[in-house]
Amino acid sequence: MKQRPIFVTKSDLQRLKVLLAQQRATSKASKYSAKLQAELEKAVVVESKEVPADVVTMRSTVELADLDTGNTEVYTLVFPEEADVA
Repeated sequence: MKQRPIFVTKSDLQRLKVLLAQQRATSKASKYSAKLQAELEKAVVVESKEVPADVVTMRSTVELADLDTGNTEVYTLVFPEEADVA
């Protein structure tokens, strides 16, 4: 399967870099932090208005469908400080 490019907006990249730096500074970095860092290093950085319509970015809301059951769930991708698990 051909791998699609990863897009990140300039503003999201800056916020994610700050988040990663904070995690490293407080010893909260994990294998997930390292994976995120690696993905950001190969991402295509664009202005918000240049993000393709089919790309999920921070604050995007998506509906996921379970192909076996037909059940759907809606999620919004947010930064940790914006998360509301309820």
